[in-house]
Amino acid sequence: MDAQWRPDYFLLGWSQETMAEVAANYYTLAESDPDVIALIGYLWPGGLDLPVQLGARELPPVVQDEYVSIGRSILGPPAECPVSGVRARGNESTTLTWTAVPGRPSAVYDVERGDLGTLAETAGRIELGTLTCIENDSPDTDSTSTPDTAVPSAGDGHFYLVRWQESPELGTRGKGSSGNPRVGTGGCSAVP
Repeated sequence: MDAQWRPDYFLLGWSQETMAEVAANYYTLAESDPDVIALIGYLWPGGLDLPVQLGARELPPVVQDEYVSIGRSILGPPAECPVSGVRARGNESTTLTWTAVPGRPSAVYDVERGDLGTLAETAGRIELGTLTCIENDSPDTDSTSTPDTAVPSAGDGHFYLVRWQESPELGTRGKGSSGNPRVGTGGCSAVP
């Protein structure tokens, strides 16, 4: 897979950004051929072939994102990749914002609510209790279209989880500080 760019590529009408399309085409071709067992991309820095040549690491972010996407398509998601940067706000209702999962441009997100009173750590897992789906399979990185208006009972509180999925893969609900997985019942369903 050609993962470099040279100034003479301009003669072909190829900008640096075009290398994302070139990489995608290599991947599509490799996927269509059952005899292909590997796809190699040279991710070295520039200047190795020619002083003016740019390596993959020096190409624009759109190209690097395509390389990451191809790699994730081949390898699958990282072992643990929960949604990060989750923030809640609101008085009358609660809305959340979060950071998109890197390398997963077609990911959708679920927002789930649970009751703090049901949280418990048992042998090998964090029990979340029964979860309520607030937003299901949303491409957005916020829940402003579905604010949660539920009010917890006196002396109780709510917690929120955001997980990602990209069909057919369903992201996890993460792990507690003990390293044990968080599990619950109900909540949002997986992408069919």
